[in-house]
Amino acid sequence: MSLHAMLSRSAHVSIRRGQLYVSGEIPRSLPIEDLDTLTLEDGGITITEQCLCRLAENGVAVMVCDGKHQPA
Repeated sequence: MSLHAMLSRSAHVSIRRGQLYVSGEIPRSLPIEDLDTLTLEDGGITITEQCLCRLAENGVAVMVCDGKHQPA
């Protein structure tokens, strides 16, 4: 299964129990192996180094957007 995840509100992104964990207004977990891309659209999003490494190891493209929601 291929999945594109988009985060458009402030949140903290980390790894919890081997999955991508997003804590914020609505906390949720996503299996990293199902992700193709992750788009970060809000300047208030933080992401751990461990999370970035796991995403890279699994070939997940991470796109960071600017204040106008355009790829930076």
